[in-house]
Amino acid sequence: VGGASAGKGAWTLCNADFVVCLGGDGTILWVSGLYNGPCPPIVSFAMGSLGFLTPFDFSEYQSVLSSVVTSSMEIGVRMRLQCRVLSERNNLEGDFLVLNEVFAP
Repeated sequence: VGGASAGKGAWTLCNADFVVCLGGDGTILWVSGLYNGPCPPIVSFAMGSLGFLTPFDFSEYQSVLSSVVTSSMEIGVRMRLQCRVLSERNNLEGDFLVLNEVFAP
């Protein structure tokens, strides 16, 4: 969903019941960053060899999505933190929503 900050894309983001994510941990972090407020559940499928946030293998997508749609799947809730980075002179450098990220200026 590129450029979803205005128009139809923004409406789609706000009204999603869940998000299907194909990729790795970086893709999940990117999708989570699209939401400045509450984020719907992200159903993530691993497309690589290693992923800490991607619990499902893509070969199981039909059964996983069927379980999501029929509400027979548990949801694991992750917290996102809102961080404010200040310079040595107390100037605002940026506000960030983070999930499983480490930020070093």
